[in-house]
Amino acid sequence: MNLKHVPRVSSALKAVDLVQIPPPLIIGERLNTQGSKKAKRLVLSDDFDGLIDLGREQVNDGAHCIDVCVATTERSDELEFMKKLVKRLSLEIDAPLVIDSTDPKVITEAIYQIPGRPVINSINLEGDGSRFRSLAPIMAKFGIPSISMCIGPNGMAKTSDDKINVARLLFETGKKYGLKPWQYIFDVLTFTLATGEQEYANSAIETLKGISLVKKEIE
Repeated sequence: MNLKHVPRVSSALKAVDLVQIPPPLIIGERLNTQGSKKAKRLVLSDDFDGLIDLGREQVNDGAHCIDVCVATTERSDELEFMKKLVKRLSLEIDAPLVIDSTDPKVITEAIYQIPGRPVINSINLEGDGSRFRSLAPIMAKFGIPSISMCIGPNGMAKTSDDKINVARLLFETGKKYGLKPWQYIFDVLTFTLATGEQEYANSAIETLKGISLVKKEIE
C-alpha cells in the first residue's frame, strides 16, 4: 500500500491539514500582544479567562490555528505566562497553536506544555543563525513545522533571487538536523509599496516571483 504523507498540525482534540482545500490556512492573530491592544490588556491584568475567550472567538470565526504571543515591555515573565496560557488553551479550545516569541527558550518550553503538534513562529538565519540552530532540534524531535522567514545573514531578502537563496540556505541547513520539506512554511516577506522609496518600487513583483521560485524549488 502506497500511503501519502499529509502535513498536519494538531491540538489535543483535532488535527488540521496545513494545505487547506480550498485555501488558505487561516491563523488567528488576535491573541498577540504585539498587534492586539486587547490581548496586551488581558495579559497585563492576568486575565486568563479573557484570553481563552479571545482564542475561542477566533476559532468560532473560522480560524484554523491560533497564534499566541504574550511578550510585553511591561513584564518580564513571558516564559511562565506562556507556559500557563498554552496549557489552558490546549485544554479549552480545539485549534492547534502557533507559538510566537523572539525567545527560542519560550518557544521550546511552551511546546512541552502542548498535547499536540503546534507551529513555531518563526525561524530565520539572521545574524549568526543561532535562532534556527536553537529551534531545529525540537522541530526534528517532534516533527514540528515553522513559519520560515526569508531573513538571512545579510538581513531581509528584498529581491526574488535573495528570497530563494535564503530559502535554500534554510532548507539545506535544516537537512543537518533531519528536517523535512513540509516543515517549512515559507514567508518570503512583503514590503510597503507606498513609501515612495525607489528600492521598494518593484517589491510586490519581487515577492510574487519569490513565492513562485520557492514553490518550484523547495520540495
